[in-house]
Amino acid sequence: MQRGTRTLTGLGLVLGGALLGMLSMTVLPWYRSSLGGILAHGTTVADVRDSIAGYRRFPDFASAIDLGLSPAYFGWLAIAVLLVAALVGLVAAGLGGGGRAAAVGATAAALALAGVVLTAVAVEYVRVDAAKLAHVLGSRVRSTPPAYGDFVAHSGVGAWGMVLAYLLVGAGALLAAGGREQLRELLAETDHLPEDADTAEKAGALGTADTPDALDSHDTHDTHDTADADDTVADRQRW
Repeated sequence: MQRGTRTLTGLGLVLGGALLGMLSMTVLPWYRSSLGGILAHGTTVADVRDSIAGYRRFPDFASAIDLGLSPAYFGWLAIAVLLVAALVGLVAAGLGGGGRAAAVGATAAALALAGVVLTAVAVEYVRVDAAKLAHVLGSRVRSTPPAYGDFVAHSGVGAWGMVLAYLLVGAGALLAAGGREQLRELLAETDHLPEDADTAEKAGALGTADTPDALDSHDTHDTHDTADADDTVADRQRW
């Protein structure tokens, strides 16, 4: 792939990933079905924010409910990491290749990977301790609170779209920066070094064999062989 085509493809992936991430954080549903009375069908990020705000309005539940990093993630962190990774990826593409571009592209990919990890953690946006909740309510909790696997199993296109968005941005940044292509070229040059050395050695040997002195030696040897052959023919004719 030529450098220009590689850069344009990388830019397309970065911009496409950023757009998909914005859609995931605005209109796409993060959970596709109800989950233990906590989530409703088609829950978007706005609905998750409202749910988090609702938990915060009841401080008595603070000991039984753990929101983790979900307030920050759904509030600003997810979009901030995505946009910074995309911006760094665009900078890497603008550097036009080289070691600096590869380093900047790797930084963008690392940010995108961090976004994937944050998304995997934040998908369980609330953790409920059933025993503590029963103590706060003064009665037994009727249903078992959902676990992490339940949140993942019920996640929708918004959550998976956000993961894909980070991956697109990271892959696009690496592709635009040309780091992978430069590594491949470096390995190819390393593989050809022994072959070049052998070729040079063989060329040197052939060059030595074809020197003027060597050619004169071959000509003299051929002349002697011809004279000997003529003498042999003359002797046979005498007999």
